[in-house]
Amino acid sequence: MLKTLNVTEQEFVLDTLAGCIKYKSLLDVVVNAFFVRDGRYCLIPERNLYIVICYLATFQLEELGLQHFSRIVKSLDTAKMQKFLRFFFNPLYLNTWIKDEWSRFYSSLYVKENWIDPLLRWQPKVQQLIEQLTDKLSNRTTTVKTSTVTQPKEFNLTVPKPRAIPIPLPIPVPEKRLPIDNIPIKLNAAAILREGALYQRKMEQELKRIESLLQGAGDPSEFLEWQKQMRDKDLEEQLAEIEYRRLQGKLSYEEAVLAHQNVIQENKKKADLMREEKADLMHQYEEKRLQEQQEVRELVEQVIEGHKNAKEAKIKLQKYKQEIVQKVCEEKEELHRQALEEDEEKLRKRSELIQQIRLIGSLPSIRHKFVDLTETGGHGLTCEMSIVELHERLALLREAQKAAEEEKRDQIIHEKQAKEQLLLDKLDQILVFRAELSRAAALKSSQYYILRKNFCCSSVPF
Repeated sequence: MLKTLNVTEQEFVLDTLAGCIKYKSLLDVVVNAFFVRDGRYCLIPERNLYIVICYLATFQLEELGLQHFSRIVKSLDTAKMQKFLRFFFNPLYLNTWIKDEWSRFYSSLYVKENWIDPLLRWQPKVQQLIEQLTDKLSNRTTTVKTSTVTQPKEFNLTVPKPRAIPIPLPIPVPEKRLPIDNIPIKLNAAAILREGALYQRKMEQELKRIESLLQGAGDPSEFLEWQKQMRDKDLEEQLAEIEYRRLQGKLSYEEAVLAHQNVIQENKKKADLMREEKADLMHQYEEKRLQEQQEVRELVEQVIEGHKNAKEAKIKLQKYKQEIVQKVCEEKEELHRQALEEDEEKLRKRSELIQQIRLIGSLPSIRHKFVDLTETGGHGLTCEMSIVELHERLALLREAQKAAEEEKRDQIIHEKQAKEQLLLDKLDQILVFRAELSRAAALKSSQYYILRKNFCCSSVPF
């Protein structure tokens, strides 16, 4: 789409996009509040439209001018723009929560001077634009040509036939269900251990309870009451701590406000002091500039007097330059001679080295080398060993490793057998517990049945 625009329009679009990204946090405050309060029925895809209008009104209204801004607004949907501008340019909103929310991201003084005050200055003119949009909405009428009005006619509908009463369907007979099959559940090792630990824990708790009853333990209601009182006391202390922190935070905020005011006063004093120091420095600078002008005048006079003796100084300077050139030439010749001597010495040493290398290359080389496997390398290390000794040690190491593996394999087999035996013991214990629980449940059920029967018999009148 940018390719279809000219250069000015492309720059405007790109600047607007960059500004919306840079000030996204400020624009989101206004647009989110608009969707919550006045724009509850607006579409979410229109959010970017409101962000762009908010950015242009806040940051570009001075550059665009009211005429261009009105043209942009009027080219969009009238009802949407009227609702958003009426919300955004509300002086009450600008002076209260919009200013407070923007002050969370930037300094409150900067927000007021650069954004809130300009928006309030433009508010009367934008209000006229809002009234124009309102008039446009109220005067909007649909013009319908009289020649194209459709005259309604009654439909020629046929009288429907009465519906026949449907024949009732036979009630389906439910199928007989099979009795519930008591299939034993196969437990794995983890389930057996878990259920065994559960029964063991229950048995220990029951033993502890019986032991405490034998030792004369009483009703735990007093302890529960004390525990409730302590919880209430802890809650009251927590509430008091929260209130203390709230008051402390409020006090800190007031202290921060006072400190900020003190900083402003100190900055004003520093600014006054800096202005005084600047005035003193300017006075000193003027005095120094006058002194420098006087020195320049004296220097000019000295230069004029020095021109009279220029010829003699020129001759002396020429002689001095000739002496310097002669010395430089002599030093250059000496350096050149030393460099030649150094190059000759390097060339001589290089030729001697080449001759030595050629002499070493002409010597016969030993093609076969006999190796004794029982000798060490002779490197002077304490851990040296011959190849034969190395093979022997490797063989011993392999045998030791094989023996360790066999021992580990036997240990794993013993552990597996012990684990299987433990699972079998746990399973037997679980079966005993289940049988006891079933017997207790049956006994409890029979006692309940007898009590109920006795109660029913005793309640029958004679």
